[in-house]
Amino acid sequence: MDIMSSMDTFINKFWICAKFSRVTNSCSINMSEYLEKQLENITLKENVVSRPGIGTLGQKVTLRANHLRVNKFPNLKLYLYNYTVTSNSGRATGKKVRWKVFEEIKKQKKFGKSLPIFNWNDMIYCSTKLNLEQDEFESVLPPSEPAGKPSSFKIKIKFKEEFSFQHIKDYIDSKQGWDKNIQTCMNALNAYLNYKVRTNFISLGRGIYVPNSKRIILSGGAELKQGHCQSIRVGWNDLTINVDVCSGIFCPPGNVVDVAAGILCCGKDELRRGIDDQERKTLAKTIRTLKIRVLHRGDNKKSIYAIDDLSKESADDTKFRDEEGRETSVTQFFAKRYGMRLAFGKLPCIKVGKNSFPLEVCELLPDQPFKGDITDNGRADMIKHTCVRPNERFQSIRKAVHDVFRYGQDENLKSINMNVDTEMMVVEGRVLPPVSILFNKDRGQPAQKVDTGRWNFVSQIIQDVS
Repeated sequence: MDIMSSMDTFINKFWICAKFSRVTNSCSINMSEYLEKQLENITLKENVVSRPGIGTLGQKVTLRANHLRVNKFPNLKLYLYNYTVTSNSGRATGKKVRWKVFEEIKKQKKFGKSLPIFNWNDMIYCSTKLNLEQDEFESVLPPSEPAGKPSSFKIKIKFKEEFSFQHIKDYIDSKQGWDKNIQTCMNALNAYLNYKVRTNFISLGRGIYVPNSKRIILSGGAELKQGHCQSIRVGWNDLTINVDVCSGIFCPPGNVVDVAAGILCCGKDELRRGIDDQERKTLAKTIRTLKIRVLHRGDNKKSIYAIDDLSKESADDTKFRDEEGRETSVTQFFAKRYGMRLAFGKLPCIKVGKNSFPLEVCELLPDQPFKGDITDNGRADMIKHTCVRPNERFQSIRKAVHDVFRYGQDENLKSINMNVDTEMMVVEGRVLPPVSILFNKDRGQPAQKVDTGRWNFVSQIIQDVS
């Protein structure tokens, strides 16, 4: 099909479908599926358009870019598998649980001599075919704490497709255009590139964060961690890895009362009076679903929980019936059962299922994302801490390449025959001559020639750019 006629047909059908969707929702329901199918039917008859040439204007300079060249191209086949993990009750699981189950399966040698990796979503990649005895089986995760119970999960691993990195090689050589095969290759390479570091270090989004004794607490209670990220990029005749600095916002670990004081921008002693409903909602939004450890129990009982919510009533006013059937408050219960006199009884309780825990007997676990709103002062603090000089950024990236990413010691990259040059690429750049701006002649405003990298627009009216 000719590319222009394909596009004309696609646009006409899209216009009709969009117009029809104003009258009824039946078209808009499947709009995305329809668009995907139409785009798949459009094919390019010609090869990728070549670059017309290389610029010559300006003074040549030598630059060092934060890209690493892939020396040995991973030109082989990969096998892709769908990976599903559910609880015994049939409930879906989160990414972290799926990763833990995947690592447990590897320990149990269910993959044999194969070395697959998990893409942190719902796929498994492997350079060899997996010889599984069954594609559906059960696996048990050991408890995360001594008093915990093992968890059983149902696993399903089903072959999806086989693909080759030759697609991306052809794209680099301008032999084919970008299509879903190229995207599949890029996804696989990024998964291989990041799997080991995500396993060994703290990760949030694309960022990798190495534990650091220096803590940065922003206004508004959030903790700023500085780390690095990396991704595969298609360069000019090269496959490269772009490495850069990044920052992540985490909820600081520690006693929940201390954390609450930071989030609500007040002193710890001020919390003895309690908080209003708006402050309660702000705090609940920030810590909901995060994991805590309760401190008042012995070692023989479960101590780690995920927060469901904050109670609307304070610990003094949260009532329930004890083992003897008597109505009691959380404050009274802790005084009687544990001999603890709550210092912050006017604060709400953390709700976990039917249980209510006073904030002061709970501590937040480390390395959990901050889910609250960043204040204006917090953003100003972020800018101050993340703004670094080019030479400091360069040294930070170089250190991460050798101490964190360590490509030469990554068995996953070796399994796909991928080799990375750990020295940043040297490229040629050009400093272009300064441009001049012509202002309003009628007002006698002279043209400005830029030689300091900035223009002065004060009281100026732009007429033309040359």
